[in-house]
Amino acid sequence: MKIRRILATAVAAAVTTPVVFLSAAPAFADTKPSSASTQKPAQGEEDPEDDKPPTRDELEAAVALAQEAYDDAVVAVAGAKEALKGFDKADHPLKKAIADAEKAAVEAAAAKEAADKALVKAQDEEKALPGDATPEQKQAAAAAVAAAGTAAEAAAAAKTAADAKVTETGTAFTDARVAASRAVTLAQEARKTASRKLDDAKEELAFYEDMEGPASRTRPCGSP
Repeated sequence: MKIRRILATAVAAAVTTPVVFLSAAPAFADTKPSSASTQKPAQGEEDPEDDKPPTRDELEAAVALAQEAYDDAVVAVAGAKEALKGFDKADHPLKKAIADAEKAAVEAAAAKEAADKALVKAQDEEKALPGDATPEQKQAAAAAVAAAGTAAEAAAAAKTAADAKVTETGTAFTDARVAASRAVTLAQEARKTASRKLDDAKEELAFYEDMEGPASRTRPCGSP
């Protein structure tokens, strides 16, 4: 990893620089800094500042942030699983909607059946009129048939709508359950990613501490 490379380079420099500097002191005394050392890197080249190693505080802050993200991911997984379990409960809103729709469909079917029977009865009564029935009797029978037919059509439409509602609520329940299951999967994947990032952050901090130990032991006595 880049941080490890930077740290390793920095620590190695901390270990070797005092020796190299002391041995090369006379040469440096007679040499002026070259203009190249003060020039900024050309476009496309890496800026030495980019290789500045992170501090302990920065690494510890990274671990803290990664830990917070992981904790949030754990909570998200638990919440997603709880939401999925809710679909198995009888009091789930969508299950209740299905039950209500099914009840309405049964009632609509019964109403349609009754309306159909009423229509058949009205038609039979119209046919049973005697040949000497008065115009008023014929008109009343025809009106009864028309009214029964209208009621039968309305009952059929209500049954169709009720059946469609059952299908609609069933589909909504299925779709919602699939989405809840998918949410669990996504939350678990996010938790894995957060866990991996937390491990990486901890590993970088541990690597820093491992590299810092040898460097500190090679410092001259009394040095800061």
